[in-house]
Amino acid sequence: MQNRPYILVMGSHKGGTGRTTSALALAYLWGRAGWNVALVDADPAGAARLVAQPPGGVCPWEGVKFYSGLSELKRCQNGNDLILIDSPPLTEKAA
Repeated sequence: MQNRPYILVMGSHKGGTGRTTSALALAYLWGRAGWNVALVDADPAGAARLVAQPPGGVCPWEGVKFYSGLSELKRCQNGNDLILIDSPPLTEKAA
C-alpha cells in the first residue's frame, strides 16, 4: 500500500490575514525538520512565489518543493510527506 501525503489547506475568509505567511513558515520549518514538503500556491495573487521561488526557479529551502497552482496537485503527491496549499480567500470563487 502506498503512503499518501498529508494535505493541509491554509484558508481564511479574506486577504491580509496571514495565510500565505503561515504557509511559508510551516513549509520552511517542516522542511528543516526533515519532512518532504510540497508547497502549492493556489492563490491567484501568487505571493508565495515571491519568497519560495526566487529567480532561478528552485525553492532554496531544504525539503521544500514549490508548485504553482492546483493543476500541479497530482504531480506533487509522489515523494512528499505533506502537501501544503496556500488557498485563495474563501470568499472568492476560485477557493
